[in-house]
Amino acid sequence: MAAAIEAYLEKHGVNEMVQKALNAVVKQRAANPAAALAAEFTKMAKAAKQEEGASGDTSGDTSGDKPADKPADKPADKPADKPADKPADKPADKPADKPADKPAADAPVVFFVLGGPGAGKGTQCKKIVEEFGYSHLSAGDLLRAEREAGTDQGSMIEEYIKSGKIVPVEVTIKLLLSAIEKDGGKRFLIDGFPRNTNNMSGWQLTVGTKLALAGVLCYEVSEDELEARLLKRGETSGRADDNIETIKKRFNTFKMETLPVVEYYAHQGLCTKIDGSKSVDEVWAATKDFIDSKEAELKQK
Repeated sequence: MAAAIEAYLEKHGVNEMVQKALNAVVKQRAANPAAALAAEFTKMAKAAKQEEGASGDTSGDTSGDKPADKPADKPADKPADKPADKPADKPADKPADKPADKPAADAPVVFFVLGGPGAGKGTQCKKIVEEFGYSHLSAGDLLRAEREAGTDQGSMIEEYIKSGKIVPVEVTIKLLLSAIEKDGGKRFLIDGFPRNTNNMSGWQLTVGTKLALAGVLCYEVSEDELEARLLKRGETSGRADDNIETIKKRFNTFKMETLPVVEYYAHQGLCTKIDGSKSVDEVWAATKDFIDSKEAELKQK
């Protein structure tokens, strides 16, 4: 048996081919010798096939049968199957999915309220509640309430807030949805959310069409003004995050993580930016105009 194998290898020049391939790989100093060796064998196989095809044009029918079979079989099978299947599947699925992209007409309406720490979001939300009867939910207040409850989740939230970091999206959304369900209202202001793109995508995936996002309010105030406001508030608020070290961290977090969200909604035509450095009454006038215009739009739908 061994003699027969050796005779076969010698007859077909296999030993010579292997040695030639090994020499080529050694010269290349390939990082992956196995892959390089396979590539060399592939080259040899192609060269041998070309030689065989050239010599087979005038000698016999065997080489003439294979090229005739493959082109005849493949075009007949694949083009016939795929065009028949695809039009039937995809157009049938997509129209069925699209209606689910829009909330129901009676779905509760949500407005996101964004701005740097101390921008006046809470003050303006309070005025909207008084004037329009909206329900105001502060992501920060819900997180602080959970933290003060003394639970394990509250302890985790405490560590995030003290370090100026954003609490995991799953925790925040769970608290928000629970508060909305308990309230049972139709108009909600969600203050301080979404704080980053992770919050935003988490909201879209979790909430889906249960709620309708009608618009985004963003109050713009310079860092110097915000710092002065927060330090003043810290004199009486008793909040752990109203200190200069945490304030700086919060500013950085807002710039790096929340501003991209604001720009995304602005690009979508959903965000209205208001100068929050003006007096409370001036800011309120602009805020009221925004809500009035949105309510008019909602009545037309």
